[in-house]
Amino acid sequence: MSESGVEIPRPPQPKLPPRLPIEPLGGSVDFELAVPGSKSITNRALVLGALADGPLALTGALFADDTFYMIEALRRLGFEVSADPGALTVRIAGLGGKIPAREADLYIGNAGTVMRF
Repeated sequence: MSESGVEIPRPPQPKLPPRLPIEPLGGSVDFELAVPGSKSITNRALVLGALADGPLALTGALFADDTFYMIEALRRLGFEVSADPGALTVRIAGLGGKIPAREADLYIGNAGTVMRF
């Protein structure tokens, strides 16, 4: 029940046996695992790409609101940035630590990593 006295419905919980046996596999395991991207790591990589000397292709980027805010902020600061969300790729032309725009109006929403940079 919530503080207002309204009962909050809870989703049904799966019933588990009291013991769940774990048995060793009979041989080796061969598989691939795709780990989801991280918006924080993606944004840090974009900043490093902007500060680098030359072009950077970032693959496996996570596209979230925060990522789009960072891309737009870098563009407003004068960096060439192209994004392909379908391919999870961002390309940025690093300018060796130079920031082209002396001033820029930036909207970053609630993106904490973007705000810190």
